[in-house]
Amino acid sequence: MRADSHYVDQLESRYAYPAIRLIPTRQIVAVVPSSSTQLEPLVRSIATHGIVQPLLVRAENGSYQLIAGRKRLAAAIEAGVTDVPCLIYEVDDAQAGALAQADNVRAPAASDQAHSSAVAECVNQVLQALSGELISIGSSAALLGSNARSTFRRRVTADLVQAQAWRAAWLASATAVVTGRLGSSRARPIESILEHVKTGFEAEAKLTRLQLECTVAPNAASYTFDENLGVVAVTGCVLATLSLLEECVEPHVEVRAATPNSKALSIDVVQRTTPIPAEVARYLREPGFTRSSDLMASLGLLTAKSVAVQHGGSSEFIPIAGRGSVIQSIFCRPNAN
Repeated sequence: MRADSHYVDQLESRYAYPAIRLIPTRQIVAVVPSSSTQLEPLVRSIATHGIVQPLLVRAENGSYQLIAGRKRLAAAIEAGVTDVPCLIYEVDDAQAGALAQADNVRAPAASDQAHSSAVAECVNQVLQALSGELISIGSSAALLGSNARSTFRRRVTADLVQAQAWRAAWLASATAVVTGRLGSSRARPIESILEHVKTGFEAEAKLTRLQLECTVAPNAASYTFDENLGVVAVTGCVLATLSLLEECVEPHVEVRAATPNSKALSIDVVQRTTPIPAEVARYLREPGFTRSSDLMASLGLLTAKSVAVQHGGSSEFIPIAGRGSVIQSIFCRPNAN
């Protein structure tokens, strides 16, 4: 066999496979989307794993025209990647359009990988926060074991331990909910579930003067709900709301349960004190997005949404005109037709 140029040309023309090359991003001509938080999971994935699905390009006037992979290109540039893997095609406009459509069929795989990476990062942040809460519990417990001279100090320390323990327990349960690992429990009346939540916040109420008002409409009194999921979802909404009221001297939060119709239960968590930034609602639209500083708000909303979706419903963040907010979660009855 002679590996001369004529023989190689015959092989290339016979099989006509697209060539794959590492191409500098500056040589790729494309309309790249502006930086967006929607690209952040993909940016993190590329920074960690690289580009697992090559871009599709065609040579044109000494550079390369992008056929498919705009988001991958934008995320790679955002991640600081200078050279990206590309499949180089020799095609006309119609064939390029067909290739772009074929590439979009595979796009969900990359999206799923980015979402999985975002969820894994969220879980990691939760575990770090849980570790911090447990450290606080240990420090507070040490105070109880010391030679305290006043009953008042013991009471305050005990309240602090209980408040921290309640939040830490919720973090663990919320993580189990969003990762699909929290098992079902017995069904209890919604009034009992709200009472459980209110009891959990009693220690914090003593420390912060929190006023947590829980009401159940008469038409919702007979509604039963999984106790574990109900407590975690409502607690998450309360914690998300409290994270917005950190500057309030006496935070006031209302939890209202009602049945708007025979097939659904509505639970509203309301505060009428503080104007709410519009970006808070993004935690319901983008469940994989979270920041450590906003962990209680983002995870609280994500947990409520997860539980609502499991019960055929939805969760919505509604700013109140002027100031205030409502986190409204709708749950459908299991036996509703």
